[in-house]
Amino acid sequence: MDFQVPADYLETLEGFKKFLAERLTPNLSSWYSEGKVPRQFFRELGSGHFLGFDSENGSLSEQSTLKQALFLEHLGTLSPGVGVAVLVHISLGTKGISLSETRIRRRPSLPRHHGARSLSVSQHRADGRKRRGGPCGNGRKS
Repeated sequence: MDFQVPADYLETLEGFKKFLAERLTPNLSSWYSEGKVPRQFFRELGSGHFLGFDSENGSLSEQSTLKQALFLEHLGTLSPGVGVAVLVHISLGTKGISLSETRIRRRPSLPRHHGARSLSVSQHRADGRKRRGGPCGNGRKS
C-alpha cells in the first residue's frame, strides 16, 4: 500500500495556502476585532471548492477525509477560530445538503449553496418527523 499523500491533494493544498495568504492573513486582525468572519470569505471558500465538497454534473460529492484534513489542519495553524467557523459551516450547512434524500432535491440547491452564496441552516430540519411529502431527514428542507 502507498501511504503517501496523493500529488493532486498536495497541489490543491498549495492553492488553498495561496488563497489563505491572500484572503485570510491580511484580514485576520480586523475580523477578530469585529468578532466575525465575513460571509464573503465563505463564498470564496465555496467557489474555490475548499468547503469539503466538489460538484460534478450538478451533483455534490464530499471530498475525502484526508483532503479535508489537510485543508483544515493548515487553516487551524493560521487561525483556530476561523478553522472552527469553517468546520461549523461545513457540518451544519453543506453536509446537510449532501445528505439530502434525493438527487432531485439536491440539484436545485447546488448552485446557490455550494458556492456559499446563501445558506440558512435554520431552514433545515433533521428531526425525522413526518411532514407533507414524507419524513424530514438530515438536511431536507421542511
